[in-house]
Amino acid sequence: LGTTFLGFEVPRLKILYLALEDTPYRIADRLRKLAKGMGIDLDQLLPPANGGPDTVHYGDVTIVTAWSYLSEHGMGDLRATMDRDRPDVVIIDTFSRILGRGDQMDQQEMTRTMAALQRLAAEHQAAILLIDHHRKSARTSPDADPIDDIMGSTAKAGVVDCAMGLYRRHNQNEAKLKLSGRDFGDSELTIEWDPNAFCWN
Repeated sequence: LGTTFLGFEVPRLKILYLALEDTPYRIADRLRKLAKGMGIDLDQLLPPANGGPDTVHYGDVTIVTAWSYLSEHGMGDLRATMDRDRPDVVIIDTFSRILGRGDQMDQQEMTRTMAALQRLAAEHQAAILLIDHHRKSARTSPDADPIDDIMGSTAKAGVVDCAMGLYRRHNQNEAKLKLSGRDFGDSELTIEWDPNAFCWN
């Protein structure tokens, strides 16, 4: 939308969102709640246009709920889509869902996969945001670390420009967003989930 998020001005960008753990119904429901919380008439601002059974377009946002595994032809499909549509940001939710038969504990394989995604982003002057899971014990640990806590091989984090970890106790609205980045070092934000506005503040 080109608005403010967590106190930062965010430009309006072209987005490809691979929502691989969601259904079109759930995504539409979340978008309606988010738009209502922001006081936005979503249908008026971003009229939906069908793109097939697994794809919905809202203005500059394309949401896809099914994608081929990277271990099959998903990487080639992603390159072709980025060549054609030139998104500014690609969100892959989740890495485990798109990886396929890859072994997340295999350091060489994870380095190879992450490096290929990083090259793809650099070639297209885009950001690729991978949503991943923490190891189970990380959620409530006081010394939580967004790199060490990534599920699987830490080689997954060795290539990324920034790792972000969201930490909150079960059913709690307050959370910590910890960031570890090559260009800005480490930082931490205290954030709170607003169930009425359906967003983090």
